[in-house]
Amino acid sequence: MRRDLLARLWMRWLAGVLSVFALAACESKDVKSVYEIPIAELPCAYGFPDDEMGGESGDFWASAPFPDAEGELDEGCEWLPFPGLSLLEIEHGLGRTPSQISIYISFAPNGESSTISSGDSGRIVGADERFVVVENFTEQHFYLRVEIR
Repeated sequence: MRRDLLARLWMRWLAGVLSVFALAACESKDVKSVYEIPIAELPCAYGFPDDEMGGESGDFWASAPFPDAEGELDEGCEWLPFPGLSLLEIEHGLGRTPSQISIYISFAPNGESSTISSGDSGRIVGADERFVVVENFTEQHFYLRVEIR
């Protein structure tokens, strides 16, 4: 009987310890800031309509260009600030819900040495015919370029 009591106490203790670890592993960092970026604040955003790419109007849209071969951008065409623990609601000009979304991040506002984001550095939350919603679930500040098709 004493052996059963010890076994039950051991199991309760073990379950308590495991639940603490499980809760710690599932803890989520909530975003601290939400920013809505109207298309009017994206002066260098661009898309490719019929006459430029030979496709349907609204085939492609990007929030900013890539830097040129020397790492330069036209003034005012910097990538969007993408602070840590933030969510951005970016108005786009595609005119429909995108079927493909790519997120590029950089440590520099001109997009120099950029890479495609992965994991918590650039999560795609959702999209519709007006907005793409992305979040930075890290505590690192990046600059962001969004490309949709």
